[in-house]
Amino acid sequence: MKLMTYQRLEAILMNEEEEPAHCDFIVADECHYFTSDSEFNPRTDISFNWIMQQNASVKIFMSATIRGFIHLLQYVSPVWHNPIRLPRDYSYIDKLTFFTSEEHIEQIANEVITSNRKAIFFLSSAELTFKIYNRHKEHMIFAVSCSNKHFRSMDHAAIEHMIGDKFFESNILITTSVLDSGFTLKDSAIDTILIDMFDPEEIVQCVGRKRILNKQDHVNLYIRNWSNQQINGIIRKLRDRLNNAMLVTEDEAKYHVINERQNDDSGVVINEAAGVDEQGSMIYKRRLSITKLAGLDYLVNNLYPEVLNVGYRKYIAKMFDFYYPMSGQCEYDFMSKECDNLTAFLDSITGKELLTIKDREPLIHAIHATNKNGTLLKNLDTLNDVLKEQGLPHRIMKYSTTVGEKRYRNVWKVMNPQKQ
Repeated sequence: MKLMTYQRLEAILMNEEEEPAHCDFIVADECHYFTSDSEFNPRTDISFNWIMQQNASVKIFMSATIRGFIHLLQYVSPVWHNPIRLPRDYSYIDKLTFFTSEEHIEQIANEVITSNRKAIFFLSSAELTFKIYNRHKEHMIFAVSCSNKHFRSMDHAAIEHMIGDKFFESNILITTSVLDSGFTLKDSAIDTILIDMFDPEEIVQCVGRKRILNKQDHVNLYIRNWSNQQINGIIRKLRDRLNNAMLVTEDEAKYHVINERQNDDSGVVINEAAGVDEQGSMIYKRRLSITKLAGLDYLVNNLYPEVLNVGYRKYIAKMFDFYYPMSGQCEYDFMSKECDNLTAFLDSITGKELLTIKDREPLIHAIHATNKNGTLLKNLDTLNDVLKEQGLPHRIMKYSTTVGEKRYRNVWKVMNPQKQ
């Protein structure tokens, strides 16, 4: 048996060292590496192609987020077995909460530190990670990629001990996606996980870094909320990158002009040595990195449109079993300045009769429920669904009444059962 990281295999093949000996079985753990890490790693296609070329080996691929990898397999392998899916149990997550700002991250950090608890914070921005770490150095352990300028600020000895012991002493481990896979913590004192990232599969990997030790081991999960507008922006940006890369096979001359004689910065297009010319200069040809292409295609045409169609909070709630099919409702809390303002507004009009359309307009605009086209929705059931989804106790009643000699058949009144 021989253990080897994907990165070591790639280095061997890049440097033309002696290739690993034949193996009857190749077990590729965390195989989402090939498509998810391809976002920032230019070599994932090297290890993937070598593994797939071992025709005499039985290959076993393992991951908690395998859909993107299966999408990659469909590009290259006509024969493969359907995956064996093991059940996932998220019953250890007590509470799901969506937050919306850096202020909320600070608030949660202060709560953890003040109560002397332990947490893991996964942030998408290394700059924000370092910024928050600088405010709470005495209570945090900090980790970023070795290519990041803040890498030298890490306590490397503490990080090594944490990786080896699967335990850290500080209140909070604050890190980027550099630690979102292939890394384990075994500490029942960790009761909070905060994730400031968008990709649902990356979120699953982050949550999985803490191993549950027993039935008393529970966590509260905080995830940043993303609007449909933000998700559409992400999809558009990635689709532009995909379309630009595909020009290499469709119209390379146009690709050459658009990218100012350089390769685009997505890394989907790579240069491959193709010999030397008469003057002895190396000749390169452009080709598509299959792992990067498949990973990008999966996000643009599969995963992210699914999220957009369902709605971000509902998609995440379903993923972690906070969705109840019988009622069609989700259970989560929602932190936002807008939500706080809405609560104050609802409290201010609770119990008042809204007799006319004009009376109801401020309430409709305050809830601000819209469809995918941005049209303001005014249906009473829809508005109540939004209040319920945001975890607010307020509900809008409808009835008819007579004031003086005038009959009003569509009266609205905001009620709060918690304050009756």
